[in-house]
Amino acid sequence: MAATFAPGSTRALKCGPPGPGPRTFREDTCGFRLQLPAPVLHSPPMNARLLRPVALALLIGLSAVATASAGTEEPRGVIHQLRIYEIFDHNKQAFHDRFRDHAVRIMAKYGFRIVTMWEAVHGSRTEFVYLLEWPDRQTMIDRWAKFMADEEWAAIKADSARAHGKLVGEIQERIMEKTNYSPLASSGMAPCCLLPPLPSGAAAPEQSVSTSR
Repeated sequence: MAATFAPGSTRALKCGPPGPGPRTFREDTCGFRLQLPAPVLHSPPMNARLLRPVALALLIGLSAVATASAGTEEPRGVIHQLRIYEIFDHNKQAFHDRFRDHAVRIMAKYGFRIVTMWEAVHGSRTEFVYLLEWPDRQTMIDRWAKFMADEEWAAIKADSARAHGKLVGEIQERIMEKTNYSPLASSGMAPCCLLPPLPSGAAAPEQSVSTSR
């Protein structure tokens, strides 16, 4: 007579070799104990609806990272203008007062973006150096023309010249475009003055930037 065991069960058998079949044994087998393997349990497949929120959260996270990375890039066409003024030790404080209290304020009205300013000594002369950022050359030309034509600025220069004499000697400038391997501005130098843009106005005049201040 053959006996059938449930998977995972244990049974002592009396005599005789196992009969044919994976789970069928003769009752007359010699005494030994046989452990049949337990069934392998398989997890039911995860509901696809549970995966959707996870996938959506992942997509949102990747989108946020891409947006943050894009925000660190400067717009194409941005240029920088380096201005170098010779100033004089005997009245340089009057120059700094005029530039800080008046020039910066009036420049802001016309959309100048001053990145930073320095005072330097080059050879035997003292220099005031500052860096401007522009979206393009045409905007730079347009805003300088508006600034130079400003009546308040002309009156302030005339008043300071009468009170302190000549404040600025030779003026130099450099128009600079970044190389394609230059570090981003956001990873290094931070702007000291975030000046508001000039409201939309007349078209830029076809002229070069004046170097007379």
